[in-house]
Amino acid sequence: MSKDKLKETLKLSIVSKLDNPRSASIAYSKSGQIYAAGSVDSDTHLLNISSEQAVLALSASANDYEVYKIESVYEKPDKNAPLSPIIAKIIVDHQIRTGQEIEYEIFDTKGEKIFSEKNLANILPFYNPSDVKLDRTSQKTPPSKNKALFPKKGNFEKNLKDFALKGFERNFPTYDSASGYGSAVLTKDGSVYIAGQYSSFEHRMNIHSEMNAIISALMDKNFEITHLGLVSTKFLDCPCNSCGACRQFISEINAKFNLNIEIVTFSKDTDQFEKHFIKEYLPEAWGNRTDNLQLTTNNQKNKIKTLKFDSNLVPLVLSGEKNTTWRMFDDKNISTGDVLTFINKETGKEFAVATVTKVKEKELNKITDKDFDGHEKFESKEKMFEIYRKYYGNKVTQETIVKIIKFKLK
Repeated sequence: MSKDKLKETLKLSIVSKLDNPRSASIAYSKSGQIYAAGSVDSDTHLLNISSEQAVLALSASANDYEVYKIESVYEKPDKNAPLSPIIAKIIVDHQIRTGQEIEYEIFDTKGEKIFSEKNLANILPFYNPSDVKLDRTSQKTPPSKNKALFPKKGNFEKNLKDFALKGFERNFPTYDSASGYGSAVLTKDGSVYIAGQYSSFEHRMNIHSEMNAIISALMDKNFEITHLGLVSTKFLDCPCNSCGACRQFISEINAKFNLNIEIVTFSKDTDQFEKHFIKEYLPEAWGNRTDNLQLTTNNQKNKIKTLKFDSNLVPLVLSGEKNTTWRMFDDKNISTGDVLTFINKETGKEFAVATVTKVKEKELNKITDKDFDGHEKFESKEKMFEIYRKYYGNKVTQETIVKIIKFKLK
């Protein structure tokens, strides 16, 4: 690979601050595949993912265990100490599980080689974990992409769960019988990326399946993530949970790319699932810089959304009698915390600003009396269907999903 190409890969890096130095790596496999990734910064620093670990995670997600060489480029490297012992450990951990030695080279942005080693295990003689070569690495199955097109037909949640289960099959544990997680990330263009967890012998440096699937999308320059599905062999009869570290990581990606990611967590062996927008799942994401606060403020300004109301409903909203609205086919991804501008449909004028306090979804035929709290009532179910078909057309059926939005006027 030319050094210009390696330097070009720096553009894949995701930084938490514009002047942060970047790194990028390219991994070469005996299969003929090449994997490229930039470093991914976290505001917490503890969740930083190096470009070297990212390319190894990408290769494992493709069921490719024959990486034999990694080239990395660093901006502003310390030439007196070019090799990070953490990076060395990551690479040694990987080759212990695959049985494939990995050559490692580091370059600066001018193309000068500042470090080279045929086998990093040679310079870490004191680090020798038990030989845990994974059985799957000996099966010699050809690599396969961890990217597909999401079906346009069928049950959305079932399809997302199926892909998350396929993600689990691509995890990279520290031993063969380990339990684990699988994730599927869906993007706006209909692409879906699957991955399992990329584990570490000392656990703190694990890349969890949610992070791994997100990295696959980001390194494919597909930034418009809409959904993330998660399943675990630890949660057989109830929906699983995403850990705090993953919630923080997802929240940071959500903010950096101005997204509104919805997380769907599944029970492995039943049909149960739960949905959470990341702003609900982690309402107070950690941050420690004023520029982060400014970014949050700017994003909130850019995310103000509008809802239109019939003129007869305007007085009910202003009086507080109506504090709930039902919406179908929501293309605005309205979620808790959103600021909404209310428009009088007849006059086109703004009449109120509100904050969303709660959102839930259910099928139209499963609406109960409790769902009418703060919402106008209908003469009958037939009249309700008639009104919503007037708004949305004949595509409204008894199974149509209704988004029940609670709000508070500002």
